[in-house]
Amino acid sequence: MKKNKKVVIIFLILSLLAGCSGKSKSSSRVLLGEIDVSSWNFSDRGFVALDGDWEFYWGAFIQPEDFRGSEIPSSDYIAVPGDWKGKVIEGLPLEGNGYATYRILVSGLNEPGEYGLRIPYHFSSYRLFLNGKEISKNGVVGENKESSIPQTVPKQVYFSIDEDSTDIELVLHISNFAMNKGGPLASYRLGTAKQIRSMTERAIFFDVFIAACLFIMGLYHLGLFFLRRAEKSPLYFGLLCLLLIPRVLGLGETLLIRAFPDFNFEIYIKLIFFSFFIGMPLFAKYLGSVFKDESKKFIENIFVGVGLLFSLTLFAPARVSATATFVFQGVCLFMIGYFFYVLIAAMSKRRNGSVIGFIAVLFLIITAVNDILFDNQIIKTGYYAPYGLFLFIFAQSFLLSLKFSNAFKSVEQLSENIIRLNKANSRFVPNQFLSFLQKKSIEDIHLGDNVNKNMTVLFADIRSFTKISEEMSSEEIFAFLNGLLGKISPVIRENNGFIDKYMGDAIMALFPESPDDAVNSAISMLEALDLYNIDRISSDKIPVRIGIGIHTGNLILGTIGEEQRMDGTVISDTVNLASRLEGLSKVYNVNMVVSKEVVDNLVNKEKYFCRFIGKVKVKGKSVATSIYDIYNADPVDLINKKHIVKMHFDEALKLCGEQNYEDAHEKFKKILELHPEDVSTHLYLKKICPILEANSTDVLDDITVMTTK
Repeated sequence: MKKNKKVVIIFLILSLLAGCSGKSKSSSRVLLGEIDVSSWNFSDRGFVALDGDWEFYWGAFIQPEDFRGSEIPSSDYIAVPGDWKGKVIEGLPLEGNGYATYRILVSGLNEPGEYGLRIPYHFSSYRLFLNGKEISKNGVVGENKESSIPQTVPKQVYFSIDEDSTDIELVLHISNFAMNKGGPLASYRLGTAKQIRSMTERAIFFDVFIAACLFIMGLYHLGLFFLRRAEKSPLYFGLLCLLLIPRVLGLGETLLIRAFPDFNFEIYIKLIFFSFFIGMPLFAKYLGSVFKDESKKFIENIFVGVGLLFSLTLFAPARVSATATFVFQGVCLFMIGYFFYVLIAAMSKRRNGSVIGFIAVLFLIITAVNDILFDNQIIKTGYYAPYGLFLFIFAQSFLLSLKFSNAFKSVEQLSENIIRLNKANSRFVPNQFLSFLQKKSIEDIHLGDNVNKNMTVLFADIRSFTKISEEMSSEEIFAFLNGLLGKISPVIRENNGFIDKYMGDAIMALFPESPDDAVNSAISMLEALDLYNIDRISSDKIPVRIGIGIHTGNLILGTIGEEQRMDGTVISDTVNLASRLEGLSKVYNVNMVVSKEVVDNLVNKEKYFCRFIGKVKVKGKSVATSIYDIYNADPVDLINKKHIVKMHFDEALKLCGEQNYEDAHEKFKKILELHPEDVSTHLYLKKICPILEANSTDVLDDITVMTTK
């Protein structure tokens, strides 16, 4: 279902953008009736919109040749696109009815060739001259209603530019005695002939496509209603589709007028207004039939009554109906609020299709508001409500198809359950474990599967856990462990490792790539623990400490158990030694103990604070192991102490190797003055003192080997 919603949303956005794709990339504007396009590259940047301030001569039809006479009349300037209603001339605002001349000079057409001019619709008739020659007209312009014939169709004309003529003059005569506003209400666009043809063909295609879709969908839903008349929503929906067809064909490219050039202008305008007055109430009835429990029938009936009331203005002249549309736009705001109320209520109750319906209505409202703002010349875009309505209708038709997809829902849900199950299993059996065994999923694992790998093993254990947990209930113990592990465990994954298992208050983690990852993870764990302890200390609780042991080497990773109960595990001396090193962290009172193998294989040794602390022979091992303290995560004062005594400690060990125990003894005593808590020094002194007392000649290797259980 979520995927379907995304498809609908993407389709809506792309379709809306496609409908708006004819906009100019121009940043040039007409200033004081002139525009220079010499720097405009039509091939790269497309057409240029001739928007800006054109020369404006109110109450006069000035012929093109008059502008080349000795006495050129003084001009005002007016914004194009836009209507002249409200324009102040000689201190008085203009009415919508009247006539005027517009003029613009375009210079800099330096590339010879064929150009095109996209002429928008005007209210409500015009004549256009290019360099003194009439190139287009709509209706008949006149100085009064009786002498003019209204008409409005966008057109395109083509002309040639040669090397000797790089400038053009456009003179426009407009008269309006049919509507409540006059003038060119959309942009003039200048481009190459190919660009203008392409733009026009694309716009016509979209209008025909939308009208055809509305027609097919309208008949289809009316057919559904006649097959099952108890359900009213297909009836309202089908009527709504058919009702909008005249609006689609009447706006945009005005295909209705193109097909029937002598179509009565008044009837043409009233058809468009009728679809507006009745379309919104009809939509309210449709919405109420779909979401019956959330809608209010009496409100829908009020909307229908208001729509019919405004439709009565269609019996008056078109300019009266045009004024009524302005008032009806305010009523539409209440209708829009009601639509959202119904849809939000339906979504809150999880009604089927309410979310997609909400999104579709949102797009419809956006385009409708755009039309209202454009109709009042607040913005300079175009009419896009038919596109929004088509997208809404498509979404509603899509919802009908959902009724036939129930058979697939169970399969989808089953697939989702399997995915969730695999994700849940990955929390018990790490995906890396499967990867090392070369298995795609947990169901592919068999008893005895194993692989040899060279890895670094990290053991971490909570110090004094028994003491900490003595005063806790079982629930509190689990909460404490999960809270702590939740802080320190994620850093293992962040450093390319994975947790093999939790063992009560201990963690065993594996790092397949580099010992650096294990050491970095240990440092981050200790830093996360410091932050965790801040809250504990502020709550008067005992701060928590952990000990960490790290060793690197070869190990066997695989499954053990029996067919009905198996477990993944790691078997190797590497694992045993890492565990013993963690235990030694308590003996030496340090946070982290690592083996010589780890230190020797570090890639970035210089970034770690590392010191040798002794040799140990752990249980089960016949050879002593050199161990190191990495103390990057220690408190600053302790780091400084370890830095200071490190050189003295190495010198003392050298003296021991030379069997100069007296000087070594003095050196160790000096170390304790600088760092009294250094456990390694105490351990060496404990071994050296009996040798000095017995005047023995034991060698250093014999006295530095300590056995741990």
